[in-house]
Formats: sequence, C-alpha cells, structure tokens
Amino acid sequence: MKNTLLNLAAMVLFVPVITGSCSGNTGKPSEHPAHRVDTLNERLPERIHIADYIVPGGAPMRYDVIAQSDTAMYPYALYCNGRQVKLINKGTDDPEGMDESGLICMRYFYSPDGANMFVVVQYSFAGSCDIFYKQHLYCLDLATGKARWVTNCGGVYVASDCFMVAEEIERLNPDSSCADARFMARNVYYDYSGNIIYRGGPKLDSELWQEYGDPAIEPFTFEQLDSETHS
Repeated sequence: MKNTLLNLAAMVLFVPVITGSCSGNTGKPSEHPAHRVDTLNERLPERIHIADYIVPGGAPMRYDVIAQSDTAMYPYALYCNGRQVKLINKGTDDPEGMDESGLICMRYFYSPDGANMFVVVQYSFAGSCDIFYKQHLYCLDLATGKARWVTNCGGVYVASDCFMVAEEIERLNPDSSCADARFMARNVYYDYSGNIIYRGGPKLDSELWQEYGDPAIEPFTFEQLDSETHS
C-alpha cells in the first residue's frame, strides 16, 4: 500500500527511515526519493486516495485527501467517508487548540496492526528558530476517523516496533539570530498507540540532524513513510 504522490516544489524529497529497532541502536537512515513534478504547469489531483479500513462488524472507512475550492492557502484536507478529519493542535498557547485541518502537505505511516494512521503535517516553511516545532504529528484512529494531536517536533523516523521524533531541549544561544540558532535536542521514542516509551540523552542539534538528514516536507507532497520489517 504505497501512495507516493506529487511534489510541486520540483525537488526530489528524501524520506529518512530507521533501520533497526527502537529497543536498540537506531542505525543509519536510508534515503527514499519521492516522485516529483517537473514543471509548475502540472496540476495536482483533486482527490488522493490514502487508505481503506474495514471496521469489524461495521462499515468500510475510506480516507482521501481532497482539494478545497474555497481556499488557496491550505488547499487540501483529509476526509473520512466524505467528512473532514479534524486536526486540532493542542501544543499551542490557544486553550482551544489550533485547527490545522487544512493541508498543504502531509506524510503518513501506519501502526503495525493497521489500526492507527499517523499524520505528519508542516505549516512553517521559513526560519530556523522553530526548527524543532515544524513537524506536527497526529494519531488517527482509522475505525472512528478521529485524530488526536501527539506532538510538535523537528522530524520523524519510523521503525518496526516504534517511531521516534526529534525534540528540542533548549536553545544554546538565545541572543543570536535565527540563522545562527543552535540547540540541545534529543530523540523521543513512541509506541504505535502514540504514547512515549522513553526520551534519549541530550545531543547537539548538529549531531542529531546527522541521524535525520533533511526532515522538511516540501509543499504539495502527500507521501507514505515505510517502516522497516524485522524477523
């Protein structure tokens, strides 16, 4: 079930994937290129089929990314059986949470049992002061079509028994410009219910990014992340 789709930015997007297990050494990430659009004249599809899920004893659940005709800023949204999936970010100062249901890009991956789909979106494309908060991660229950916010982070790796994200600990030079910002950070490991397993030790951001590569999601990219399989 591979849905590697379009990238309007006319670049090859490399998706890092963990080789190894979260219970041990995460190993070196592999590079997986996405399909690309070579010219800006090519049109994105109005509907991108993402997944199907059969509820035991219930109705089938169909998931699509669908173009929105009433907005140009976030021109897509994720739908379940024709109803928009709400992505409400609880990691903001707004007590009501920030509605991020409109999409300009999305990565996604599945729990090994196929019950949950994890959705990664990005709403900030410029600046480096918030580099560890650009990736917004949600856990979508495929049986209900309801998503809950998990975390804001700098990048996501997928492994067979868990996944990990890059989390900021502190900014080391708060008086510098954003271009020169340096951070202490760490890996945080999650199970496939979206719960934290443990937090790794502190690392300089330069050391951490060697593990993740470039985690940025290019605009108009809708792509599945593959998990490694281990015997």
